[in-house]
Amino acid sequence: VYTHQGNQERLLGIEETWGWHCDGFLAASTITTDSPPFATDLPHLGPEEYRNMYQKTRSILAYIYDHYFGKFEYFYLCGDDTHLIVENLRLYLGEVEAKEGFNTTLFSGQLGLGVGDKHTIIGGGGYVLNRAALETFILHKDANDCWPYTFVAAEDRFLSNCLWSLGIKGRDAVDELEA
Repeated sequence: VYTHQGNQERLLGIEETWGWHCDGFLAASTITTDSPPFATDLPHLGPEEYRNMYQKTRSILAYIYDHYFGKFEYFYLCGDDTHLIVENLRLYLGEVEAKEGFNTTLFSGQLGLGVGDKHTIIGGGGYVLNRAALETFILHKDANDCWPYTFVAAEDRFLSNCLWSLGIKGRDAVDELEA
């Protein structure tokens, strides 16, 4: 979950509702706290502001890769204003694994129409990457197609377009009821 010092109280709600259902939980913030709500200060390139969400996301994904890559199969990223039904995400991921195999590269969330015929993930409800997608991003995050020095709020679209350029197409996790 990404947040900042001004929204720390939201983390307690997340920890008490859906955060504890996860196999692991990280709140990336502008401060580190040692008591609830727990948070880790993750510095990133550029200013701490909404218009710089892409750099914050790049920092979060690098931290996850460095500290949690071998511990978890999937990594869900969202804002502090998101509610997740963890059991539904597990069910979805199980269906993907059953249909396509465990080693498929996965980047999934709600699709929104991108540029031309590209499809991009819009991150309001969060998105999930598996190990293969995270590793691909980390190994290529400084490539020109991944905009290493861009300051922009649309981190979901920039991450989608970066992964697209690396051959990973975003998958729509919205079901037939659009839920």
